[in-house]
Amino acid sequence: MNILMLLYKDIPYDARVKREALALADAGHAVYLACVREFQEPDPFLHKNIHLIRIGISVKSLKATMSKGNAGGPTRQSAIKKLIVRTARLPIVKIPKDYLAYYEFYKKVKANLKDVSIDAVHCHDLNTLWQGNMLSNDFSAKLIYDSHEIFNEMAGRNQLDRIVGYSMEKRLFQKIDYLITVNPYLRDYLFEKNGEKPCVLIQNIPLFHKDILNQDKQIDWDYRFKEEDTILLYQGGFSPYR
Repeated sequence: MNILMLLYKDIPYDARVKREALALADAGHAVYLACVREFQEPDPFLHKNIHLIRIGISVKSLKATMSKGNAGGPTRQSAIKKLIVRTARLPIVKIPKDYLAYYEFYKKVKANLKDVSIDAVHCHDLNTLWQGNMLSNDFSAKLIYDSHEIFNEMAGRNQLDRIVGYSMEKRLFQKIDYLITVNPYLRDYLFEKNGEKPCVLIQNIPLFHKDILNQDKQIDWDYRFKEEDTILLYQGGFSPYR
């Protein structure tokens, strides 16, 4: 089976997507993994059955160029950057900009696979589902929506973003053939909002060898906690607003 995976970011640091692609490749399927090139490092080798397609997107290239600076004076340059960033974040600008970038991604993926027969389009998160729906129609392929989180409630999304996002998700959800998500709570949430679809749960759990799990090891704490202490555990990356 030829499977097209869509990821609207770069692949090197996305463990979940790499593990799903590797599982399919190990099972003998050909995986065409199309993602957005955000880093200049060479393409990683994942598996002989995984064909990596890293797509350059104009908007992201412009952001990268801006971050490197230009020949103008530092004060003027900083003011211009701030004005451009502020304008680009206005909902009336940001949403059309995002969808133009999504459409560019769709066209470039389609052009890269013009001579390939695709059986299934696997969309990682909502920001690839619109393109995935068009590609599944182009290839007469099954459409799979892999929802990693509540995408419309991610940090940095404004109210108009959420309204458009929920409307798009509800409309496209009716067109998917299968849903993949991370736990039963998110599955039930999506079903309640959009209706039920055949669903598989793939949890974000690290891989451990059974011998390691069977080891009886005492945890050696460097901290002296008291019985009355309250411990806050944070799991995840550090980023603005998170």
